[in-house]
Amino acid sequence: MDESNRASSYLDEPPNSRLFLVTSKSITEEIIREHFADFGDIQDIWVVKDKQTKESKGVSFVKFAKSSQACTAMEEMHGRCLAEGTKPIKVFIAQSRSSGSHRDVEDEELTRIFVMIPKSFTEDDLKETFK
Repeated sequence: MDESNRASSYLDEPPNSRLFLVTSKSITEEIIREHFADFGDIQDIWVVKDKQTKESKGVSFVKFAKSSQACTAMEEMHGRCLAEGTKPIKVFIAQSRSSGSHRDVEDEELTRIFVMIPKSFTEDDLKETFK
């Protein structure tokens, strides 16, 4: 087994032991560890960062030693705020790396959209509309 396959199988063993988090961009590995450590043995945390700016993309992965730990963490943490002034996080079981529809988040192309809004819209109105 080559190194990349070994790494991929490690990430998916045991099955459903890796979580996918959607967070505010200000959330760090340390903050994630602080909030998720109570649920079990964290084997790895990966905060996805922009290749050029090195800034967080607001997406992270947390790998637990056991599937049951990941499941409990997902149930308890989904919808919680990790830091003051941040949006509630979304927590999902990460898709298996060996599944055919896997896409590498770092290499994913983003789509820019343009919308027409009333001139009277404030930044808060816009945030409320698209939250």
